[in-house]
Amino acid sequence: EERIPRVAHVPGSWPRPDAALRAAVVEGLAQQIDAFVQRRPRLSGLMAWSEQLQDEGADESLALADEATLYVLDTESGEQRDLRTFPLSTGPVSFGFTPDGTRLAATFLQFLDYRAEPDARDEQLPYDGARISEQVYRDVTGNLPPAENPLLQYNTLETFDLGTGEQQVVRAADTGGSLLLYPSWSTDNQTLLVEAHTPGRVAGRRYPIYTPQFIEGLSLRFYNAQLQEVGRFTSPQTTAVSSIHSFLSPDEVLIVAQNGTDTHPYYYNRITGEFRNLADRAGFYGSVVSTRLSRQIVYVQQSVTEPPEAYHKSWDGTGLARLTWVNEELRQSSNLRQEPVAFTLRNGQVRRGFLVQPADATFPPKNRPVVVWQEGGPGGVMYNRWIGIVELPYTLLPSFGFSVLVVPLAGRDGLGPRAYSALYDGTNFGQVDIDEQAEIARQMIAKGWTTSSKLGITGCSYGGYFVWQSIVRHPDLYAAANPQCALVDDIAEWTRGYAALMPYIQGLPPWNALEEYRRDSPIYNAGKVKAAVLSFHGTRDFLPITLNENIHLQVVNRNVPSKMLKFILAGHGLVSVFPDPEGADVRLLPRKYEAYAAQEQILWFRQYLK
Repeated sequence: EERIPRVAHVPGSWPRPDAALRAAVVEGLAQQIDAFVQRRPRLSGLMAWSEQLQDEGADESLALADEATLYVLDTESGEQRDLRTFPLSTGPVSFGFTPDGTRLAATFLQFLDYRAEPDARDEQLPYDGARISEQVYRDVTGNLPPAENPLLQYNTLETFDLGTGEQQVVRAADTGGSLLLYPSWSTDNQTLLVEAHTPGRVAGRRYPIYTPQFIEGLSLRFYNAQLQEVGRFTSPQTTAVSSIHSFLSPDEVLIVAQNGTDTHPYYYNRITGEFRNLADRAGFYGSVVSTRLSRQIVYVQQSVTEPPEAYHKSWDGTGLARLTWVNEELRQSSNLRQEPVAFTLRNGQVRRGFLVQPADATFPPKNRPVVVWQEGGPGGVMYNRWIGIVELPYTLLPSFGFSVLVVPLAGRDGLGPRAYSALYDGTNFGQVDIDEQAEIARQMIAKGWTTSSKLGITGCSYGGYFVWQSIVRHPDLYAAANPQCALVDDIAEWTRGYAALMPYIQGLPPWNALEEYRRDSPIYNAGKVKAAVLSFHGTRDFLPITLNENIHLQVVNRNVPSKMLKFILAGHGLVSVFPDPEGADVRLLPRKYEAYAAQEQILWFRQYLK
C-alpha cells in the first residue's frame, strides 16, 4: 500500500542508439526504477522519469522531486491542464472519470513515516523489523490517536471540473472516521460512488488502525455532483475489503464481493434498495463487466470442480448462457466433486466452506483420508477456484484420492469485520483460528468422516505457520503435515522481518510479552510435534530458510518422521524463482518444482494417512 518515489532522472550514460538499442535502454531504465523502488518502498509519489536519451558522454544524476503535480492530458490536442500540486508525503490513491470525461474524482492519502531524505533504514525496508517510534508501528498497535494519524487526517476525496477547473473536497476525518477510496461515477455523470474503508478495531488496542493492509471492512457511500452525501449502503455479503464496485446505470450498482469462499456478483439499486445475488452456483466470478443496453453481465466463472469459462446473463438473473468451452475437456477429465459444509463451533459461530473429493466418493464421507488446508495471510481470502499447485492443492490432492477441506476461519476477509479482527484480539493470535480448525477436525472425526490416523494438514506462508502451530497445539490430532514457506519465529519476524505485520499481530513488543511470543512461535515448541512432517522452503524466501532448517532439525533429532526439501533460487512459494547469478535459464524451474513437490506431497500423505 506504500507509494513509490517520483524519480526525476535515473543514472545513465550511452551513445545515441538505434531503435533496437533504444528499446533495450528503456527496458533497462524500467528495471533500474523497479530496483530503486524496492530499496525505498516507503517513499511516496508517482514514478516519472525522463525518456530523453542523452548525448554521448552525458551523465545524469538521480534526484528526488519535492512535490508532484496532478494533471490531465488531452490525447487529441496535446493540451495539458494542471489540477493540483501535492507534497511527496501525499499521493493519489485512486481515480475515476465521469463517462463523458468532464469531471475527475480522486482520493489522496498522506503516508506514514515519510522522509524527504532517505536514511539507511529506507534501504532495508520493509524487511528491517519494527521500530517503536515510527508512525506505522504506533498505528498498527493501536497507539496512534486518529487526530494525529496522517492516513485519516490527510485522506481526501476530491473532484475536478475539467472545463472550469473547479475543485471540491471532502475530508475523511469529517465524515465519520473511515478512509474514502476508489471513486467511480454513475452512467449519467451525476452520482459518485466511493468505498468507505472501516479501520481495524482490535480488542485491547486503544485506537483504530488505519494502515490499509489491516482495514477490517467497507461500506459504500454515494455523493451527488456537488459532493454532498446522498446515501450509504452496507450488507453482510459485501463487507470484504476485496470487493469491487461499478455503476450499471444512474441508480443501479454491480458489486463483486467475497462472502465466505464465494466471490459473487450482486445487484443493488440505491433508490429502491433492492439487493440480490446474481450468481447461480458456488465459486469465483471474475472479470465481471456489464452491458448497459442489453442489461447483461459477462463474466468468467470457475470453482474447484469447474475450470474457467465465460458466461453471460441478464441483470435480473435470467438468460444464463455459456460463451466458451475452452476448458471443457479438462472439466470432464478432472473427476472431482465439491460439497458445501458448515460447522457450528462451541461459541455458537458457524464456519462454512467446502469439501473437495474424487467424483466417486460419497458424501458425507466415511472413514476417508482428509487433508485440511489454510491459505497464506494472515487475513486475505480463501477462494473457491480452479487451481492445482502444492501451495493450493484443493484440486490436486482430490485427483489422487484425498478429500480436502477448505473452511475460512477467524481472521479471514469475507466473514465480516468482527471475525476478521478477532484473530488479533487480546492474545488470540496463534490460538483462535488454530483451535477452530482443530474443533472442526474433531467434529469430522466424531461424524465418522475420517480418523486422526487419516487426517493431514497443509498450507503455505501463513498457511505454513498455521500447519506448524496446529501440530504443536494439537499434537495428537494430525497424522501428517506439509508446511510450506512457513513463518516459524514471531520474535525474529518482529526484530528483522516486515515492519508492520508482527507488531499488528501481537500488539506488544517481545520484551513486554515474551512468553506470548514463545507460545505463538512453533520453533520454540517443536518438542511437542508428533505428526510426520514434510516441509518445503525456497533458498531465496524472505522468510529465513535457516529458521525452517532449525525447526526441521529439532523434529529430526527427536526421531519424528520428517523430511525437508530446499528449492534452489525459489522465493516465497515455488511459483517464484529468482534469476541465477551465473546466468542459467530458470524459466522452467517453477513448473519443474511444482511437479516434483506435488509428487512428494502426494507420496507423503499416502505413506502417513492410513
